[in-house]
Amino acid sequence: MSLVDVKHFSFTYPNGKKVIDNLSFSLEKGEMLLLCGNNGCGKSTLLRSLKPDIAPKGTREGDTDVCQNSQILFQDCDNNIIFRSAYEDLIFPACNSGMPEETIRQKAAQVLSLFSIEHLKDRDTSTLSGGEKQMLSLAAILMLEPDLLLLDEPLAQLDEQAKAAFLEKLTLVQANGTAIIIAEHNTDDLLEHAQKLLIFHNGKNTLYTKDMLQTAGAFPNMPAYVALEQKLKMPVKTFTKQEAVNNLRTRRARIGITPLTHNAPETPPVLTCRQVAFSYGDTPVLENLSLQLRQGEIAFLTGANGAGKTTLLSLICGFCTPHSGDIRLEQKHRIGYLAQNPVYSFLKDTLIGDFRFLLKQNRLPESKIEELFARYPVFADLQELLEQNPLDLSGGERAKAAVFKLLLIGKDVLLLDEPEKHLDSKSMEELSGIFRELASQGVSFLIVSHSPAFLYRTAHCVHFLSEGRISAYTPQAYCTTHCPTPLYRAIRSADVELSDIEEAEVIEHG
Repeated sequence: MSLVDVKHFSFTYPNGKKVIDNLSFSLEKGEMLLLCGNNGCGKSTLLRSLKPDIAPKGTREGDTDVCQNSQILFQDCDNNIIFRSAYEDLIFPACNSGMPEETIRQKAAQVLSLFSIEHLKDRDTSTLSGGEKQMLSLAAILMLEPDLLLLDEPLAQLDEQAKAAFLEKLTLVQANGTAIIIAEHNTDDLLEHAQKLLIFHNGKNTLYTKDMLQTAGAFPNMPAYVALEQKLKMPVKTFTKQEAVNNLRTRRARIGITPLTHNAPETPPVLTCRQVAFSYGDTPVLENLSLQLRQGEIAFLTGANGAGKTTLLSLICGFCTPHSGDIRLEQKHRIGYLAQNPVYSFLKDTLIGDFRFLLKQNRLPESKIEELFARYPVFADLQELLEQNPLDLSGGERAKAAVFKLLLIGKDVLLLDEPEKHLDSKSMEELSGIFRELASQGVSFLIVSHSPAFLYRTAHCVHFLSEGRISAYTPQAYCTTHCPTPLYRAIRSADVELSDIEEAEVIEHG
């Protein structure tokens, strides 16, 4: 018997937008269905529609028959957190299900060890990073041993090491018979484990099995190593990294790779941090940290989940005070800040109301809204959402709207905490171009990010935060040292000569 059986299902929102159209599929034990598509296409809508208690409001047609023991991990990690105590949050779903106390203690110890998050047990959840919250929430629902796991962009806020650990645990869960439906823009490490793909494109949803995937007319979240194979007109049949390695080996003598370069500007500093130290209680986070941001520079701030990246942005903004050290912003410059959770960027009931309120507060004309839409096509889809409540938008749409607000008011030092985390690849590429354009006009950026592709195509320099201190890298050196992506590993395994490859220009000679 199938764990999920969807027949001729359609869903239309109250505003008339139809996001799921006559969809049918089934899922058996141990199968994974990967949902692919651009921002706002209907991936999150489908996941929520499979849970009656959180189903979105709108018109439903057709049937969705889903097993009772299903659990969902929401796109917004803060929606997964309930208590101030990390341990209480971990055990709450199990307590709520009526699981015996002794069993709860045993299972909690097991999942804390399995996910290597024992150090989070006694933490206040308000001090956890987004990635730590995500790992804690997944551990909590796995204590229930669900038959079906619904995951909405679970990798978006994880560092490379945490992603690898997450995927390892996910593979074990799948091997033990749990069925998984996962919406994710980063498909590089997921495609090999998925038996089926549901691709949303231009208002349609089409189901593919792996052996049918080569017939797909559109693949919005195509793994980078597959995109490279197709660019070089290589045969793609299994959509695996090993196939990519084998394909590249056959033609490696004819492939040349030129890394992208973005030269850092030689300009005066706009922001300086000197020997900054900060702790949460007895837990040190930053120790003698020093950093400098120049005018027109795009600097990325990276590091493991919980390293202190968001804390540093909060200190720079003045939300909290360093215990020692000095943070100096040159007087003529103004800071704009984007929080890790863009929900906190909105104050009004509609998107247009929020934009207008912001312009009024800053004594700017409303004409700036249309000017920005005309200038940057990446925000075009927001024009259809202006009367929507920002809280009703998808994660990607909300992220775009939050960045749009910052650009409206024209600050010249922008501190952005994971602005790309819910964006599809096309939107991410366009956002990168906007940031480079603004940097050439003198705007400075300090960007927290876990995306190697976004970093590589955007950054002038990278500040890697570890054990409270900063190490500086070029983007090429950082990607090679700290985050060899699946594309990088495929090319390196094929013995193709390269200096770096993420988003590099690849040319076949002859």
